[in-house]
Formats: sequence, C-alpha cells, structure tokens
Amino acid sequence: MKTWFLVASCLAGLVYLTAPGCGAQCKDRFDNDGDGLSDTYLDGNGGDPGCSNPADDKERTGVVGTLSDYTGPCQITANGTTIVGKLLSAACSSLTIDADGVTVRNSKIVSDAPYPIRIRAASSGVLIENSEIDGADGDDADDEPADVCIKDDADDAYGGGYNTITGNDIHDCDDGISAGDGALVSENWIHDPQSSTGSHTDGIEVYSAGDVKLVRNVIEGDFDSMAVNITAESRWGGVGLVFVSGNYLDHLGGGYASLVDGDAEMIVDRVIFAHNRYGPHSHAGYGNFTLDDAVTVSCTMTGNKLWNGTTLVDLPGWDDSFTCYVPACADGHDDDGDFTVDYPADAGCTEAAGNLE
Repeated sequence: MKTWFLVASCLAGLVYLTAPGCGAQCKDRFDNDGDGLSDTYLDGNGGDPGCSNPADDKERTGVVGTLSDYTGPCQITANGTTIVGKLLSAACSSLTIDADGVTVRNSKIVSDAPYPIRIRAASSGVLIENSEIDGADGDDADDEPADVCIKDDADDAYGGGYNTITGNDIHDCDDGISAGDGALVSENWIHDPQSSTGSHTDGIEVYSAGDVKLVRNVIEGDFDSMAVNITAESRWGGVGLVFVSGNYLDHLGGGYASLVDGDAEMIVDRVIFAHNRYGPHSHAGYGNFTLDDAVTVSCTMTGNKLWNGTTLVDLPGWDDSFTCYVPACADGHDDDGDFTVDYPADAGCTEAAGNLE
C-alpha cells in the first residue's frame, strides 16, 4: 500500500525526489543498493559511486543476490572466460588473469593474499565489474592484509592493456587498485583500508602507466598516504596522459589526497584533474594535491572543489583553474648533463620558465 501511494504521489507530482520510485535512483535520496551511500556525489553530498549523474537509474557497487562457490581454475588462461555470481574465496586466495577478454562480474573474493585479483602484463580487454574484493587479514601466519585488492599489470609493450575496473566494492586492502596501461577505473567504492607493516595505503595508484582514466570513483577512509597516487619511477618508466575526473576523495590520513610524483629522470606528462570533489577530511593531512619532487611535469587542474560538509567551495590554496608545469630550467636537475643546473647557472637557460637546458 505504501509503495503504491508513493508511486501514485510521484506520478501526481505530490512528491519530488523524496522516495523510491520518484525518478532515477541517483536522485531519490535513498540508498537503493544498501551500500550506505545514496545519489550522485558530484553535487558534493558524498554519494554513491554507481551514480555518474543524477539522471542515472542505477545505484550500485559490489554484488547482489546469492553467490555460488567457484570451482574453476585460479589462473585464467582461456580467452573470453566469464565468471558471474561466484564466491571465489574457498577455491582461490588469488585469481590471476593471464588471458584476453576475461569478465568477472557480480562475484566476491575474501583474501589477504598479496593480490586477490591480478591482471598480468599481456592481458587486454579484461572487465572486473560489480564485484566485492575484501582484503582483510585472515588467519595465516603473516598477519597482514592484501597488498593491492586489484592489481592491473597490463603493459602495452607486451600487448596488454585497456582493461576496465568498474562498480566494485573494494575494502580492507593496503591499496585499492593499481591501474595499468589504458585502464578505465570508474564508479568504484574504495574504502576502509588496512595498512600492512611498514607500508602506506593508497586508494588508486598509477605507476608508470599511460592513457589511464580514473572517473567517478568514491575513495574514502583512513588512507595514510594518498587517495590517488600517480608516480613515474625509473624502474618502470614515465607517465603519460592520466585523466582524473568526477571523483569524490575524502581522505582521512596524513598524506596528500592526490599526488603526482616521479624520479629525477622520469617524465610525468599530461595529467588532468578535472571536476573532482574533495571531501571535508581530505585536507586534514598534508593537503589536497601536491607535485612531489622536482620532475618534468605538465598537468591541468580545473573545476575541482572542496565539499566542506555544507557547500562546495574553492580548494584552499588553489585557483579554480590553473596549469601546473615544472620547466627544465627550474626543475632542480641537470637535464642536459653539462654539470650545471637550472637558471641562471645553465647557459641554455635564459629564464627560470625556460624548458631547454
């Protein structure tokens, strides 16, 4: 009776956005999927990562329904393998994907193995969707949580990449997701990290990968390092074209909410932070964003805002839109190997803004 009354009220225009059935799930002010989050978060309310905009009629991360035990192999080598509606924990402490076009959907794995789900370097077209990955420490001897809940090692040098990780409930790992070349990481809820001995926790990390899109994720909890960590290291290579947009980052830990980092000789190029929402706890550590170490970096910041618990405001210390770039003549390094560094010491530098030593 109550449901019919609400639906009738919606149709009559008597109720607006106040009950299930009144328009799309992503604007009805209800937690339709039972994950503790509701509606779109782009307007600053810290909502459901399943909602990319208020018009969406889906509000979902993680699994639904009853799962059956998985009985297949723990290392997937057959292209096109599909795993749907399975509980993998009893059979596999770690699912390793070494094939193309593999799908894992509406499934769950509870494991404190280093990588509960791992996508190998040569794999492409993998889809991890609407699943739950719980990396909480079990009863094994190491007394540690999982290192990375979903580790995407895809590398275009090996023919891999362009995998999709979307709509997942990821928690109790040291790091949530490590994204590989070409990855699309979207609409995941990454929360409640556990820190292993001597480590730092990140929500999403991009280590020396390119053409990566991190969009509409919710990352919240006590991440003592970064919610988003983009790093170029000499052992892996540079970073090129990482698009970070529409995410809700509410980072309680002591580090930065988002960081772009790199070794001296590595290039971080074309990193774009656009229209992200930083939660009220995100500046409680070192701050919302930093370029760490002096690397050659080009990045664009535009439309990012802080949700202070009441309204959206400009981020402290940020312009609403600016471009950050560390030119060669001010990066603190001897880029041309002539034993002189930056302006005015290097003869090739006529000003600190110059990009040629």
